[in-house]
Amino acid sequence: MSIVPRFSLRRIDLFNDLLKAKIEWEEKPESHIFRVNLRGLKNQEPRVTVEGKQLIITVERQTRVLRKSFQLPDDAITKQVTTRFEEGLGVLTITISKGLKLS
Repeated sequence: MSIVPRFSLRRIDLFNDLLKAKIEWEEKPESHIFRVNLRGLKNQEPRVTVEGKQLIITVERQTRVLRKSFQLPDDAITKQVTTRFEEGLGVLTITISKGLKLS
């Protein structure tokens, strides 16, 4: 009898997808827009948090927690963040308002 836990390939793929996910960044005059492809994520939204100028995307699945983070531009207003997850497409869109650029 094996006591090795069994993981579905789809669940492992989801975590690999997040690790490898490319983040598209579009800069507009009033905001920064980031898009992340999280295909395969269903029945839950990824959690987005900001710590300092670090944006953190967290996905939780049963006993595993995976985080992907990246540095935000200097002019990002970290208190003005909106997110939208399109479950059918698996696309997470993060919009962050811009302020004055620090020199």
